Amino acid sequence: MRIITFLLVTTFSLNAFSVSTGGVVERIFPTKSTTGTAGNVSFRLIGDPCTSESHNTYWTFSLDTEASKAWFAMLLSAAVTKTKVIVGAGACDKTVSSNIWYLYQNFNE
Repeated sequence: MRIITFLLVTTFSLNAFSVSTGGVVERIFPTKSTTGTAGNVSFRLIGDPCTSESHNTYWTFSLDTEASKAWFAMLLSAAVTKTKVIVGAGACDKTVSSNIWYLYQNFNE
């Protein structure tokens, strides 16, 4: 019983510290790595409450995995077709760029 309670509390507490937002892609900003590793992709969504043009903040991720390369392709496709993407991250702070945990699209909206 203690294990089940621990798992439930942990699951709900982790969700309390995460943020999910979505929108149409406003800007994509890929950058080259200066250390020889994979580059990074930064992007902003239209009307996103977690990024700010005045603070020059973005959602970011590294291109070091196959999944992140798929995210980049999805962002490019979403930008061209002006379809909404959903971003998940650990925090929503307009004053700093934030790394994402996941990126996806719903095609039934």
